Amino acid sequence: MGALRLHGIGDVGAFRVLFSDLKQEGGDEVVARAHISLIGEASLGDDEYRDVLVNVEGITVPGVYAGRVELLPHGRPRTEATRVEIRVTANGRPTLTAVAPNDRVRGSLAHCGYSCRVTGWLVPGSAGKENQTVRFTLGPHGDAHVTAVQVFGIGDRGGHELTESELGLGSASGTRSNNGALVLQLAIEPKRIPADHYTGTLHLTVENLDDPVTIPIDFSVRNEPYWALIAILAGILLGRLANYLQGRGRETLNAYRRARMLERRVEREVQDATTKTAFLSKITAAREAIGDDDLERAKTSLDEVEEALKQAGVSVTQPGLPRTGAPGLIERISPVEAGLGFGTHVLGFLVYVGLLIVGFETLYVNQGTAFGSNGIFDYVGLVLWGLTADVASRGLGNLASGTVTP
Repeated sequence: MGALRLHGIGDVGAFRVLFSDLKQEGGDEVVARAHISLIGEASLGDDEYRDVLVNVEGITVPGVYAGRVELLPHGRPRTEATRVEIRVTANGRPTLTAVAPNDRVRGSLAHCGYSCRVTGWLVPGSAGKENQTVRFTLGPHGDAHVTAVQVFGIGDRGGHELTESELGLGSASGTRSNNGALVLQLAIEPKRIPADHYTGTLHLTVENLDDPVTIPIDFSVRNEPYWALIAILAGILLGRLANYLQGRGRETLNAYRRARMLERRVEREVQDATTKTAFLSKITAAREAIGDDDLERAKTSLDEVEEALKQAGVSVTQPGLPRTGAPGLIERISPVEAGLGFGTHVLGFLVYVGLLIVGFETLYVNQGTAFGSNGIFDYVGLVLWGLTADVASRGLGNLASGTVTP
C-alpha cells in the first residue's frame, strides 16, 4: 500500500480513478491493473484535503515495478486528468527449510569438572564447549536476514530457563544467507548450564517474514563423572566392609569380646591375687596378639585362661568363631574369599571389573544424560551398583571354587 494526499481546487466532486499496468524494471513481469485499487472516498469538495490508499496485490516475483494512476473528474476530458506515478519495490519473502540432521539443537553434554580431556575420554563427545550449526535452505525468492533470536527452553526437573548467551547466540542477530543457505552457529557452554534435560524452541525473527522461524531444542547436560566414580567406589568399599565384618573382621571382634568376657569372669570369680594376675596377663597378651592380627596366638592364650577357669568351677560362655586364614597380597585385594585358587581370583576380578564398567555405562553414560539433576538419588544408584558388583564377584568366585561362603 501507498498513501496519497489529494487537494481539491474548486468543487471537484466525484472523480474517476484509472490505473495502468505495473511493469517490472529490467524484467518481463507485469502486474495487471485489475490488481490495483484505491481505498478511500473518490470525491473532493472545494479546498478539501483527503488521504487515500493505493493497494497493489498479485506480485509474485520480487523487483521494482512502475506505472501510474490518473485522477479524472467527471465530465472532464482525459487530457485534464491528474497523473501520479506509482513505483512499487517488492521484496521477496524468504522460505526457510531446516535441513536434517542440523534442524534442531540437540546433544548429550557433560560438565568438565577438573579436566575436559579426562571427561571427554570417559564420556566421548560431551565435554567442553559444544559447537553446533542449524542449517536452512532458501526458496527461489528472497535472501534471509535474521534480525533477532529468542530462546524459550527450560529444564524438565530443575526448571532452569535457557538464555541466548548459554547457547552462544549473542552474535546471531544480523546473520544473513549466503550461497542459497542460512547457517546459524551455536556454541553451547555446559559448565554454565545446570544438569538437566532441556526442551523448548529457538525463535528466529527474519526480515520480511511475519511469523518467526522455530527450531526445536532437545538436549541434556550431566554433571562431571568424578562424583559418579566416587559413588561406585563407595559402594565397593561398603561391600568390602560388609564382607570384612562377616569374615575376619567378625572373627577379630569376637576375639575381643571373648577376651573382655574372660576378663570380667576373672575379676569377679577369682579370689587369689597371684592367680588373678596370671590370668589377666594372659588376657592382656591375647589382646596384643589380636592387635597384631595373630588370632591363633590370641586363641591359644584365651583357651588356656578359659580351661583354667573351667577347672576352677567358673562358668564361661565362648562365642562361636568362623574359620581363619592367612591371605597373601593377592588374596587381600581379591574380591573373593582368601585361600582359594588363583583361577578363582582371576574370575572374581573379571566379574568385578565387568560389573563396574557396565554400571558406569548404564547409570551414567546411557541413562545418566542428566546425571545429578535428581540429586542424591543418582548417586545412591551408583553406590548400590558398586555394592552389588563386590557381592556378585565374590559370590561367583566362590562358586567357581566349589565353596559357598556364608
